Amino acid sequence: MKNAFALINRIPPDALSLIPEYWNHRERDRNLIKLTHVCRGWRVLFASRPSLWNRLNCVDVNKTLAYLKRSQSSPLEVSLKGGKEKGVPYCDDALHLLDPHIGRVKSLVVIGVWEDVLLGITTHFSCPVPLLEHLSITIHSSWTPVLKSALFDRDLSSLRTLELDGVATRLPWKNLSNLTSFSLSRVPEDKFSTEALLNLFERAPLLRKVSLIHSIPNSSNAPPERVVSLPLLKEFDIRGSLPFSTLLNHLSVPPNALMTMTFNITGDRLPIQDHHPKSLANF
Repeated sequence: MKNAFALINRIPPDALSLIPEYWNHRERDRNLIKLTHVCRGWRVLFASRPSLWNRLNCVDVNKTLAYLKRSQSSPLEVSLKGGKEKGVPYCDDALHLLDPHIGRVKSLVVIGVWEDVLLGITTHFSCPVPLLEHLSITIHSSWTPVLKSALFDRDLSSLRTLELDGVATRLPWKNLSNLTSFSLSRVPEDKFSTEALLNLFERAPLLRKVSLIHSIPNSSNAPPERVVSLPLLKEFDIRGSLPFSTLLNHLSVPPNALMTMTFNITGDRLPIQDHHPKSLANF
């Protein structure tokens, strides 16, 4: 009876159970279990809302089991850390529990140090993931590993955002028809080519944002007459490499798109004077 008069318990249960969804990710993951320990009523209330339990880091078997059970059929957001990355690394036994639920994964973020991280991820995610909308892979290493083409069976038909940092891939995958944002960072020129980027852009007609950070080929292996159109492009950000015209001269960009290039000036002459693209209308 005393609990019934508490101000917090005057909030309708449906409204009360929504509050944790407005916390940031770190706070929600840290405090969600505490909410279920307040009282029996709160435990039933919060444990029965699937959308509160859909974020997995796979660091503990028991925790992963509880989250998978309580999330029911909700889309999953998976964040994995491996190698010597700060924070608790994922546990392979816990990640193995995710295998029957791969079809529910909506977002996958991977941060690691060793190529073993990529090998483990490829092992678990070698089948199509029909709900996957966001994929981000960051590898901190002195060399650039190559993402295996077996990942997702090369089919990313629902993907909206693709971010690759410090990892190369045999671009393109088979289906990128819904991709709207693409970011490639810290990939040496010998790990990919202008032709590979053009192939990706050709298979992603809905691209609105492209970011190439220290990931520009210095030469082109594409025919000079090949031009790929990006009709919906809104932002194009290039950083780090001077011969950006190698790629831009193969692209047709809408006149309202914002293009930004950042480079270092190492002499008296502006590098842009030697490497300017055919059109400067968007800069």
